[in-house]
Amino acid sequence: MTTVAEVHHHPDGWVFVRGSDGVYQDLPENLAKDFGEHMSPLPVGATERFYSPAEGRHIFSNRVSIIGVGDVPWDFGDRLIAALPRLLKAHADRQPKPLPQSSPPPRDLTKEIDDLVARVAALEAMLRQ
Repeated sequence: MTTVAEVHHHPDGWVFVRGSDGVYQDLPENLAKDFGEHMSPLPVGATERFYSPAEGRHIFSNRVSIIGVGDVPWDFGDRLIAALPRLLKAHADRQPKPLPQSSPPPRDLTKEIDDLVARVAALEAMLRQ
């Protein structure tokens, strides 16, 4: 399956950059950190932007209707799509790293338990004498 490259500024505020390398998903302020440039705000009344260069579409919508169109090609969108591998890496690098284990991993205590059982049995035998 071929993934169509696209940029989608979603109504919930998230920005998606999709392409054959994967899907970048984050808020506009983090996109600006990862990409080094701010995305232009949506036009007044628009709740989302959808740009698909392969389909020749760059539309603005209010969740009910298309209320405007943008440039095709859209230089900023094309650069976002081209930068997708770098965006994915920057996003991954910003994620919290797992905390180191504070205690050693559990170990097999079978031998120690068997030794204790044998010692208890030996002590019980001595007490019975």
